[in-house]
Amino acid sequence: MKTVFSPLHSRRHVKTELDGGLLIEPHEKPSRAETILARVKDQALGEILEPEEFGLEPVKRVHTAEYVAFLETCWQEWLAAGKPGEAIPAVWAGRGMRHRLPKDIDGRLGYYSFAAETSISDGTWEAARASANVALTAQKLVAGGERAAFALCRPPGHHAHADLFG
Repeated sequence: MKTVFSPLHSRRHVKTELDGGLLIEPHEKPSRAETILARVKDQALGEILEPEEFGLEPVKRVHTAEYVAFLETCWQEWLAAGKPGEAIPAVWAGRGMRHRLPKDIDGRLGYYSFAAETSISDGTWEAARASANVALTAQKLVAGGERAAFALCRPPGHHAHADLFG
């Protein structure tokens, strides 16, 4: 079985995750993927490939263009607003409030997220792009006749919606 993996996953290396009211070391961190990759190698499960570059067109077939643009610029906007730490969503529109895209970065973090345990930091965008390319490369391998392929995606993206992260 071919495994698709990108070393760019390590660009996403947030330091905190909100869990049980505490800011803790994240469960989803670079060492998780590295441990899995080491096991794939130890077990000689097959060739390890780097992903192809697919651009944003296939991503925008799954996610809204506005959400993709937000993810691409969020970290820079966070820094430009003078925020010192990781971009952690902390405000959300309540039921009955007007449904509109906020202008402020804090409001947009809440608009595009459904939980506070996932933050955005330097490298999140690059790692997410690489992760999408990993999944697309594995899909292309299987569509091209491979019996199976393992997409070692990080960040995993399994909670992502068309226009939400969390």
